[in-house]
Amino acid sequence: MTIVQRTRRRALTSRSDLRERQRERILQEIREASFALLSERGDEVSVSDIVKRAGVSERTFYRYFPTREDALLGWIDESAQVVHARLRDHPHGHAVGAVLEEALAAANVATMQSPASWNALRVVFSSPKLFSAYAERQRRWESEVAIVIAELLGTSVESDSRPGVWSAMAFAIATKVSYDYVMAGKRRGFEAKLREAFAHAAEFLTHPLP
Repeated sequence: MTIVQRTRRRALTSRSDLRERQRERILQEIREASFALLSERGDEVSVSDIVKRAGVSERTFYRYFPTREDALLGWIDESAQVVHARLRDHPHGHAVGAVLEEALAAANVATMQSPASWNALRVVFSSPKLFSAYAERQRRWESEVAIVIAELLGTSVESDSRPGVWSAMAFAIATKVSYDYVMAGKRRGFEAKLREAFAHAAEFLTHPLP
């Protein structure tokens, strides 16, 4: 490769890196504006409100988010990333239920301890439209986590139903506890309730009915 070719390649790489940084900055600004408005105003937030707060055009908004709900719920995706990271860095030999419990606790406890996040989640759970969008998002998280579990087990979600079942169970437990906790107006004790719910789930196949 000649000096001219190397120079051109470096220039192209630099421009590509700059565009990616700009894209990430705009994405983050829209997410932050959406989250702030959601926690302040509830479900009445419009795309017009979001773009005004973020300082972008509606055309730019729709380049990053297909719908208003995608922007308003984007902050929750960060929790799913925490679950993935915890799964991949799990202690060797631990039961899958215990690993998922720790991962979901790590992802959700910080959310519950933040007044703004707690309030935003209350809005989501109170709005049929946002809750429906949240549930749809959760199905995607479940599928993604199931794939991670399957990889760790050396299998696949197509040939082995266990990863999908385990992921669905774990997310159902976390959502149940989160919903009850937030809608009851509680702000303390979430982690203890989550761990109690996982313990109850462990009895599901063994506890006899009278």
